[in-house]
Amino acid sequence: MPASNFSLWWEALRVPRKAWLFQGGHVDPFDLRRADYVSTVERWFDRWLRGADNGVDREPAVKIEHAPDQWSEEATWPAPSARPVTWWPRPGGLGPAPVRDPAQATFQDDPDLSRFDWAKEGPSEHRLLFASEPLTSAARLSGTSRVTVRVMSSTPVARLGVAVVDYGPATIRDYVDITKPGGIRNLTTSSCWGQSGPADSACYLDTETATTSVEHEIVATGWADLGHHATLRRGVPLEPDRFYTMTFELSPMDHIVSEGHRLGLVIGGTDWWEFLEPGQRPRLTVDLTRTSLTLPTAR
Repeated sequence: MPASNFSLWWEALRVPRKAWLFQGGHVDPFDLRRADYVSTVERWFDRWLRGADNGVDREPAVKIEHAPDQWSEEATWPAPSARPVTWWPRPGGLGPAPVRDPAQATFQDDPDLSRFDWAKEGPSEHRLLFASEPLTSAARLSGTSRVTVRVMSSTPVARLGVAVVDYGPATIRDYVDITKPGGIRNLTTSSCWGQSGPADSACYLDTETATTSVEHEIVATGWADLGHHATLRRGVPLEPDRFYTMTFELSPMDHIVSEGHRLGLVIGGTDWWEFLEPGQRPRLTVDLTRTSLTLPTAR
């Protein structure tokens, strides 16, 4: 399920629970660690449907994949040590303190571009990109981040798209390539799990991990309609030459930014996948002194 939906559901549960958090997209843990996943599910049902005291409820509740096939077990999620750490954009970068002198940056919305286009380094008039200095030590981001943007639009309707990017070389599950959905590759062999029925086969193609090398990775995203800056219940037309402040959450994550990598904040307009585009393509001006990114950072 989408990460935002998962986090709300996870927080609302007040019963014994287990979760698998991994890099793959739109796949089941069954296709990542088949034997381990099947054993976990069977023991879970034995415990809560049959009353078997097999200890599964006393084991770590969360399994997390931070790199392909590299898993850790956690008692809960997000990491209990995670604390909000705020970053501020500034001309030429992203820093741990706000800029003191007035500073603004402007870009032209282009709904034909996606957040993957925005994240590419280099000059662009269609988004803003602010990157930190290389980190002197690794940082674990665990939980839900939040962004506050103070922005002015040239049109009565405007949309905002924000991405948190890890800039640095890495090997990840290839969840972007549609020919390898979810970062797995089907093999020609198969294995059977349980009994087949007349309309349901218990045999599945075996899989292997599909990876790719990247120079940056988007780790959290979020979108907002600026007309809803005051309330999500009702949107209002934007006035020209007026700044609006909007705070919204980004998709939850559990990601380790390696030492030497840089954190990036990308601010764009309408992401290409959105079904509704502004009637006009706005020019957006961001007040950097009132814009910030807060990341849940674990010690």
